[in-house]
Amino acid sequence: RRVARQAGMSACLAAILPFLSWVLFVAVTIARIAKTRGLQGTFWQDLPGASGELLIFLAPAIGFGVLSSWSLIALQGRWRADRGWIDRLGRAVGVLWILVMALSGVFWWERIF
Repeated sequence: RRVARQAGMSACLAAILPFLSWVLFVAVTIARIAKTRGLQGTFWQDLPGASGELLIFLAPAIGFGVLSSWSLIALQGRWRADRGWIDRLGRAVGVLWILVMALSGVFWWERIF
């Protein structure tokens, strides 16, 4: 229970769940393509670029998940920061995901307008 209240653990869990959904989506897509038309041709050459583009769309969702989980922990008054390097590293990862979310918002804003 105590570890789950740490900001670093919360950030990592909030980042892992959307990332696992991305991995599942890529795996299902590969299976569907393999079943319908096989894995010959340029499929393996196009896969890294296509899955990378999907990850770019997923990055804001990960940042929003981290921000939401931190907000909920703070509002409940259960924010427990540990002095250890593991929690600090988790918090740094969380801050980076939030920055990625903010930067992707800026890039989308510039693209629209």
